[in-house]
Amino acid sequence: MEGAIASHRVFSGRDPDSGAFLILSASQTYTTEKTGAATEANAVLQMSRDADLLPASQSDQLRSDFTCYGRAVVNYEWPAMSHGQSSPLVDYWIAAYGAEFRRLADRSPREQAAFQDLLTLAATRTTGRQARLADDTSAVPSPLWLALIFVGCVAVSLQLGMVNREERLFVQGLQVGGLAAIVATGL
Repeated sequence: MEGAIASHRVFSGRDPDSGAFLILSASQTYTTEKTGAATEANAVLQMSRDADLLPASQSDQLRSDFTCYGRAVVNYEWPAMSHGQSSPLVDYWIAAYGAEFRRLADRSPREQAAFQDLLTLAATRTTGRQARLADDTSAVPSPLWLALIFVGCVAVSLQLGMVNREERLFVQGLQVGGLAAIVATGL
């Protein structure tokens, strides 16, 4: 009898370990992607602020490149990430501000410090982007989705198999519907 109760618990979605694993897996992926995006955004914002320490002509060009980079990430790369890809437009703007870095004339100590900070922030931005792009795939792989759907169907089937003909149909329907809702929200 204990084995039947344990298997009913697992297949009916009442085993907290399987749900906890899925939540943890999805949460870690979401957290890594979110942290990467925040790191990238903060680095670009600080790069734009640090560009103000350079001569006006260079500062304006860099801030323009950083703005275009940010817009390309939001408008092109985020949608491309849903298909597991990055955006070539974002890569173009990275190359554009990289070319501007090579043209910088850092004469004063202030400009040299700003340039060093820009290089450090560019590395931070790259790390954030890589973290964001690395986790652009589904948190739950396709074979696991199939297994979850199968187990959900088995759970509902088991519940239907345990129907007691002496109870009212409405009560039985609530039990099966409740289980189906729990299984569906778990997916």
